[in-house]
Amino acid sequence: QVFEGVTTYPAIVVLERGGQGGEIAYLALGREMPESLAMDFGQNAGVLPQSRLGAGSWQLEADAPADLRASLARGRKKLKEVYGSPCRGIVTGMNEAFVIDRATRDRLLARDPNSAKLLKPFLEGRDLKKWHVESRDSWLIYIPKNRIDIEEYPAVKAHLLPFRDRLEKRATKQEWFELQQAQEAYLEKFNAPKIYYPDISQGPKFSYANNGIFAGNTCYFIPCENDRFLLALLNSKLYWFQLTGQSDALRGGVWRLRLFAENVETLPIPDAPDDMRGAISTLAASAQTAAEERHALVRSFGRRVLTDLAPGGASSKLPAKLADWPALDFKAFHEAVKKHFKHSIPLTERDDWQALFEKNRRRVIELDAAIARSETQIDAAVYRLFDLTPEQIRLIEETAGRPPA
Repeated sequence: QVFEGVTTYPAIVVLERGGQGGEIAYLALGREMPESLAMDFGQNAGVLPQSRLGAGSWQLEADAPADLRASLARGRKKLKEVYGSPCRGIVTGMNEAFVIDRATRDRLLARDPNSAKLLKPFLEGRDLKKWHVESRDSWLIYIPKNRIDIEEYPAVKAHLLPFRDRLEKRATKQEWFELQQAQEAYLEKFNAPKIYYPDISQGPKFSYANNGIFAGNTCYFIPCENDRFLLALLNSKLYWFQLTGQSDALRGGVWRLRLFAENVETLPIPDAPDDMRGAISTLAASAQTAAEERHALVRSFGRRVLTDLAPGGASSKLPAKLADWPALDFKAFHEAVKKHFKHSIPLTERDDWQALFEKNRRRVIELDAAIARSETQIDAAVYRLFDLTPEQIRLIEETAGRPPA
């Protein structure tokens, strides 16, 4: 990290005149510069053939992972050919104006029930997790270009009016109250089964959705007709290994991948017998069901904590440590309650709270184990689909989750 607070990816390139062929030595540095760059380079530099540096982007890595990625793609159809290219979500031009919370939605409906025609449940990239969605109960005022007479929706117009000056200065041409890119061509797809994922992700975060939920431009989705087979592939270790070799990496504390449509649409899709496809789909459905139950349980217990223990009741916000209550034992949970809410759980209620806490925590642990079992079986099945050797599997297992050079 060269400049504090600024994400940069500096590189030192040393060139010398020479002929074709030969090898390139490279070294990926961590966050700190070594005491002796020359010594570190001499001991830890990787090597790759110069012939791998073509006209496109360069991926600096050893032969084994590069060759494996090439073999995984060879002779197989791409995701784009089988499912179509991933679709990008809606560009509002100003989320502050068009994305509202539940309370604002309810106020608009109370003033004018006709507003319901324009209000859609809404997701952003940060809401998308592996196997499930963690909705923050956001809503989108959906107004595509040349479709709506704003005078017919007085409550919505009144809400948008304070933003009018800034809305009129957006980059593209539309009426001040219209979305910048409503992605109206995708309207039917928003209401159909799909796989959602964020445009920037630390690890695979693909989830299935079959409801009419809309998404912003930090989300992509792949239309699919109840296809949990693709969901399993995308959340597998093999596919994340493949993505690290064809997607841009972002760093800055933690490394993440930028998953543009062009990165995901080239993923290979293996042929699979119907029985194997069905078994893999079942595993993916089981993982998603368990993940959704886990999320609902964690959220409902958190709401109970706010309602019964927080001084401000349900209107206050759960601190991060208490929001992650399954990571605590009851003693640590009680200490966190005392620290953040400035009071203990009443002694007369403490046994009941402990019983409820431990019951819910046991269920979370069971669900975590169920998800892990499904993922292990999915990974094994995907390895079989690609007919991998034990050495190739070991390479994927060792490098999954590790940033590229």
